[in-house]
This record gives sequence, C-alpha cells and structure tokens, in this order.
Amino acid sequence: TGEPIIVNITILNPLSVVGSVIRVDENENTKNGATFPRFDPFNPEAELLELSFEYPDTIWPYSGWIAVIIKVTDTPLAANTTGIAEGLIFVQIQSGDYPFYTQTLELPLRVSIIPTPDRKQRIIFDQFHSLRYPGGFFPVDSLSSTEPFDWNGDHIHTNFKEMYTYLRANGYYIEVAGQPWTCYHNASDRYGTFLIVDSEDEWFEEEKTKLKADVDNGLSIAVFADWYNTDVMSELRFYDDNTKQWWDPVTGGSNVPAINELLKPWNIAFGSTVYNGLFTIDVYSANFSSGTSIVQFPKRGSLVNMELYDQTADILHKKQIKTTVPVLGYLETKNMEQPNAGRIVVFGDSSCLEFHSTRKAVKGNKGPGVTGGRLNKEGGSCYWLLSSILHFTTVAVFDDVVEDHITTYLTTGMGLEKSVENKTLPCRPEKGLNVKNSRVKAAVGDGKGALCVERAWRKWKRVEENRRRRLFDKEAKDTGVERSGKEGNQGQGVERMDGMLLIVFVVLLLLLVLGWRSKANRGMLEGRRVREKGVVYYN
Repeated sequence: TGEPIIVNITILNPLSVVGSVIRVDENENTKNGATFPRFDPFNPEAELLELSFEYPDTIWPYSGWIAVIIKVTDTPLAANTTGIAEGLIFVQIQSGDYPFYTQTLELPLRVSIIPTPDRKQRIIFDQFHSLRYPGGFFPVDSLSSTEPFDWNGDHIHTNFKEMYTYLRANGYYIEVAGQPWTCYHNASDRYGTFLIVDSEDEWFEEEKTKLKADVDNGLSIAVFADWYNTDVMSELRFYDDNTKQWWDPVTGGSNVPAINELLKPWNIAFGSTVYNGLFTIDVYSANFSSGTSIVQFPKRGSLVNMELYDQTADILHKKQIKTTVPVLGYLETKNMEQPNAGRIVVFGDSSCLEFHSTRKAVKGNKGPGVTGGRLNKEGGSCYWLLSSILHFTTVAVFDDVVEDHITTYLTTGMGLEKSVENKTLPCRPEKGLNVKNSRVKAAVGDGKGALCVERAWRKWKRVEENRRRRLFDKEAKDTGVERSGKEGNQGQGVERMDGMLLIVFVVLLLLLVLGWRSKANRGMLEGRRVREKGVVYYN
C-alpha cells in the first residue's frame, strides 16, 4: 500500500544528436516479452511489482531520461511478503536517420519488499506544495543566510535527507506525497502522521475539506512553518541585471496565509513577526532561525513559550528586542462527536530540520518503533523535537522532553484563540504567487482543479529460468562471486583457463607469422642467387 517509488535514469546517446525511446505495445501480433520498455521478473517476489514508464518523445541533444515508477500490487499476499524482487528492465533506443541504429539497454532491478508497517509508524511527507527557485523568487528560509534563494525544493532527498535518515533509523517509514492531497484515499487508515514542512504553495479547497475529514477519522498532522512578513519581503526586493527587472519575493520562507487557511477549522494561526534565536527545552537546544510564532490557538490546547529575538525589528528598525512567545502547540482534536479524531502539532520554524544543522547523538526517550537516541547539538538540529512531536501524534502522550514546559489554557477561558482578530493575521502580497510559479493557481486558472496523475500500470510474468541463469552467470563473472553468495573460485578458474587459451592462441599466431616471414626471406635470398648466375627467372 506504499506510494510508488520513482527512479530517474539518465540516457547518454553519443551515436546521434537526436534519438528516441522505442515503444512497442502488446497486441495480438506481439509475442510475450516483445514489448518495450518491459520488465522481466526473475522470482515470485518480482511478480508482485507493478511498473510504469515515462520518457520524452525525443532524446536531444545526445541525452535524455526515462522514469521507472515502481509499486507493489495491493493484495493480501503482497502485504505479508518479505523478500527481494529481482528482474531486468529492457529499453530500446533508436538513433540517427534512416537506416536507424537500435540499441537495447538491460537494466537490472532489485526491490526490497516488506510487510505493510503499522500505520503509527507510517509518515507521509507533503512535497506537492513545495516550490523553489527558479520558478520564482522564493527566498531562503533563514534570513541570516548569505544565499538569497531557496534552491533545494524541500524534499527528503535534498535538504531533508538527514531528517529522512534519522526517521528511518528510528523505526519510521516515510512516503512522499507528490500529488494533491485529494489523490490519497483512505489516508487515515494508512498513515499515522501527515508531515507538512515549509510549504510555499496554495491549497485546493478540496484538499482542505478532505484533510479535515481525515483528521476527524484519526489522521494526525505535524506542521513546521517558517517566517512570513510582507515588509521584510519588500526589503529583499532587488534589481536583476540579467533580466533587467525588479524581483519581488512571491512568498516568505513559507506561505503562512495558506497554512492559516488550512488550519482554520481548528482555530490555529501563525503570525507575521519574524523571530530568531536559540531555544532550549529540558536539556535539548536548537536554533530557531527566522521562524514565526503562534498567534491563535484553541484554549483546550497546550503551548510551549520560548524567549527569542524579534528579527523583524532588527531588519526594519535596527532594534534588538527580546520577547517570550508561543512557538510550539499541541492539540488533541477528539471530542464527543469525533472520538477517534487525530492530533495536531504546529511549530514556527523548519530550518532546524534541514541538512545544514549539525548534530550529535544524545540519550533520550524513544517513540513507537524507535531504536536510536535523540539528536542534539547547541545551535544545531531539532530532530529531538521532531521525535517528541511524532511521539504525541502517534500515541497521544507527551514525552518527558516537553511535558514540564507546557502552558495549558484549560481553566482561564481566555486562550490565544480570542486574542487575535482576523485583520491582524498575515495577508498575501500584491505580487504574490501566480499561474507561472504555483501549481495550484495554474490548475485553478485552467479550470482543472486538483487532478491526480493517471499512470498505465502493468504486471509481468516470470521469464524462463535459463535467461535468468545467463544474466546472473554474467554478473558472477564480473564480480567474481557466484549467485549462491560463495566465493567464485570456479568462475575464477574458468577465467584463468580462458586466459591460458588466449595466450596459447597468440603464441601460435606469432609462430605462424614468424614462419611465413622466414620462408619469404629464404625465397628472396634464392632469387637473388639465381639472378647473380644470369638466370632471368625467380624461384
């Protein structure tokens, strides 16, 4: 039931400037195995895979790509299978003009299959709402950085790679949501936590409605926002000498107005003041680098206050102001009407989750399935906080890191939800996201709405055993190790014998050449002798 994995393969074609990937669909005239691209499974586990291929119409100039999308079929057998799926992908490349030159690429594929994990250990990471430069002027998350642009795109394979590695090492399974949230059916039954980190794009109205329904049915949300202030954005405006235009940020570190609209059903909102500093909870600390604070929160929720510097005042007025503000909020949403509803945790910064945050391992509590300690270094990452948040979203219990540092509004009746009017919430800038740099606005402008990617999935049956043996015999010869995993002594012996035969053949060839040259030299010598005797012919 996991989300498909996309593997991008780069094609280098030095034979021709222009080429193409040959597509041969299966029909009544093609034999089994004659389609291209295709996958040949080698074992029963590989027959549980479904593959889809995407590639451009033209490989130009000299290079191209092909995307292999892999998923495990949704069956009870696959949900309880443990093993390694092995097979071979065949792709044909056509080069040049007529007559065309065709090459067949053989790409070995191995995929690890595990039983479906418990939903509490499954996290789905929102990547669809992440935008980056050069699609527009998306400023960097930390205003203290010398780099003005957000290049990395907020993905678990780029700037959040170390966060992904940490979560995997601690027993969690992370999947990437690369489509609108409406494309993920039964999400509350499959996942424990929806992780929204530094989202810059807008949200479809259908997504907001579905997310509210999923939370009511048991899905939890963890939101890591970032700074947002229109006056600070105006300070980042610059003139680009290349385009001869003024560049204005289309949003802040994250799109706080869009996040506030997403969290509106629970009366949660972030503010527009930018804060910066070192925060500490218990024995753990990390950088709060150009983040925002919570300005609206339900009175039944729990908040953690931190003493930070007002970076907005520093940037706009050159003033150093230190204040205590709530930046971390915990909310249990279940009630009499929704007894199985999930939980929501919000935090005002995401920079401490990125790869540049140095860290070291220290001893700490463990969440469900967690096998490693927390990570912390003064001025470094906040993976220890992420672990604490996931502990709450999965088992609905505060761990000892934040339990003694929570301010609870239960008896006063005057929580933050009544301290902020809508007119003081952050608003969108005049030159904000548009159809050129926003997936959501582009889809809404075209009248398409939240569309899901439709792919042509296909399963293949196992190939004959001798083809598999030939492939792995070749692999064993290349690596010096047999398929069984033993040392390839026999293969090495065959290689030595082949080498000896080659040496013998070369020696015989040299002897033949030397013999022919010796005979030719003798013939020339005899002819010279006959000529000296006055004979006009040669032997």
